[in-house]
Amino acid sequence: YISKELGVDERVLMDEVERWRAAYSIADHTLTLLFTTLDGQLPSNSGGGYNLRILARRIFSFEDVFGFHLDFAHVLQQHVQHLKDLFPRLAQGVESTAHVLEEERKKYEKSKENVYRKVEAVVKRGT
Repeated sequence: YISKELGVDERVLMDEVERWRAAYSIADHTLTLLFTTLDGQLPSNSGGGYNLRILARRIFSFEDVFGFHLDFAHVLQQHVQHLKDLFPRLAQGVESTAHVLEEERKKYEKSKENVYRKVEAVVKRGT
């Protein structure tokens, strides 16, 4: 209905909505990681750290799918600017959170490579 009202193809509209949804998710996830890193929580394979790792990987997945090329230090700095009156301490977490995201990106890429190798091996075996 909305696409007809706007005179836009439904698929084009939905693609654009998905891009915006991804952008808002990235903004939310980076803010979460900024707060939690500042509080001493880091992505890991267990407990609450696992949830943070999933958030980071979701950010990277959105980047891959939509072709975003984000400067996370800049994104984090924008959060600081927007929230400086409410949370002046956030500025102290930008550098460490950007570093955490860089390290998580490396782990994400390595994980993707491992999966590709395993899938390729299965395909070559024919199973």
